[in-house]
Amino acid sequence: PKAPTTRLNAHQIFYIFMLDGLGAMILSGAINFAIAYAMYTSSSSSPAAGTNSVPPILLFHLPNSLAGDAAVTIVLQTVITWLVEFLLVNRDLEKRGGGGVRPVGFVKMPTTRRLKFVRWFCFLGDMHHQDQDRSKKGNNSKTVQGSEQREEEVSTTLKLPNWGGGGGWVSIIWSQIARALVVAVVMFLLLWGPCVGILMVLGRKDETIGSRGDWVFERRVWLPQVFKLILGALLALLETPAFAFFWMVQAGWVF
Repeated sequence: PKAPTTRLNAHQIFYIFMLDGLGAMILSGAINFAIAYAMYTSSSSSPAAGTNSVPPILLFHLPNSLAGDAAVTIVLQTVITWLVEFLLVNRDLEKRGGGGVRPVGFVKMPTTRRLKFVRWFCFLGDMHHQDQDRSKKGNNSKTVQGSEQREEEVSTTLKLPNWGGGGGWVSIIWSQIARALVVAVVMFLLLWGPCVGILMVLGRKDETIGSRGDWVFERRVWLPQVFKLILGALLALLETPAFAFFWMVQAGWVF
């Protein structure tokens, strides 16, 4: 990869906030709207009709639960976004010429033991030993060959780092999913409660559903589809630029 930058340049800003921000927001919103259209368009807006034909759209009761849909969307989209950004950003970091993106070099690496969880989350436990190995090899190599050797080692680290404890790509992907689930829990705590509260305001309370009633959503106003569109777009806008920046910072540490 190219040398890290000491501050965000114009290309990095465009890459993080336009391609991975606005672009991901539009794409995710469209995908979530299409999924919601397929899920809810044929659903009944009346609980009574739903007993004889298709289930109504409710807030908590299955099978068409908007609260459950929001929870699944938050977790699943976070994991998918993390994995996609892991592959795409590292691919772009390895590109040569004008098509690639430069790593970020102005974020300091967490080194204190009190930040053990942060170091785990950033894969620094494994990378610490890699840095020591590269330092030893660099001291024993000639100055002329040092730059080429360092570039080769960095490229190898980015392609297949020891993020999975040496267990190959299966362990690497699993270690990525573990970090993504940490982010998913945080996003769930931040977004799910407000989502349910907003849906309670927009829905119609029906006391005849279940033991405590539930909120019903009219099919004709397309509220479930629009809700899923907004949630998916908001998740992409919050997560995708952050994940892209995370991998660009990691590349700066490795370099």
